Amino acid sequence: MIGESFDLNGFAEVRYTYGDDLIAQHRRVDALTTNSSTYHYDGIGSTRALTDVAGNVTDTYAYTAFGELEDSTGVTTNDYLYTGEQFDPNLGFYYLRARYYNAGIGRFQNMDTWAGTLVEPITQAKFLYANDNPVMLVDPSGNRSLASTATAININAMLQTFGQALITVCAAEFAVTSAVATPVNSPTIGCRNRLHRGRIQAQGGGYEDSESWASFTPPTAAEGTAMLDLLVLRMPRRQLKERNIAVEQARIWILARPPAGVYAPNAQTWSNPGVRGSQARIDIEVIQGRAFQ
Repeated sequence: MIGESFDLNGFAEVRYTYGDDLIAQHRRVDALTTNSSTYHYDGIGSTRALTDVAGNVTDTYAYTAFGELEDSTGVTTNDYLYTGEQFDPNLGFYYLRARYYNAGIGRFQNMDTWAGTLVEPITQAKFLYANDNPVMLVDPSGNRSLASTATAININAMLQTFGQALITVCAAEFAVTSAVATPVNSPTIGCRNRLHRGRIQAQGGGYEDSESWASFTPPTAAEGTAMLDLLVLRMPRRQLKERNIAVEQARIWILARPPAGVYAPNAQTWSNPGVRGSQARIDIEVIQGRAFQ
């Protein structure tokens, strides 16, 4: 994918090459000359170095924990720095979509529009960046930090265990009912009728991934948002940028469910404003039973 930025005369000032993330920039020097730089990132996606077409390091960057540029070498013009996000040199802030972030004080410039959750009180602090834990978390949307990988994976593993138990029980039911009459009070009677099934999907724009559930008890709202977080954690940065608002709309829908949960059949879809058609989107389907009680 190629992105372009134009000057006031309509000339392409810089072109960006994207894969899953930003790979390189090609900046115009004059009508005949372009300087190309390749990006190199650390574990949280911050740009640590740029190299030229020969592979020589031309620029390096070092940051404080909250992203303030602590040291740098080289003179290449580059706006993509801490966590790979765009720095606005005129404002001195990072553009994180919903809000601007001031790395100098480790806080956002305006209040969070997301209310947060009762089970995570720190999410109710309106100006904190990444739940005040920038070493482990990032906040590409400007609304909510990406949750702990371990928490999301643990909940997903639990749901997968439920799903495996369901397969075992339903297989046993099928075997019993196929061979002999089953007593009315058998715990396996109505296996399919007691099942709660659904999925959360990221689709469109050349990308597809999903988290699903299949269990005898409906997933809670906390488990639903954890599945959404797990989906986001696997999402390449470019794909997340194309549906970051859709992710937060899906999260709000899960948390705003009725007390008894959402009953099947129920299908919802969200996409970022301005996205062509409904290519890059987030879908939630409650296929059977209910969810998010």
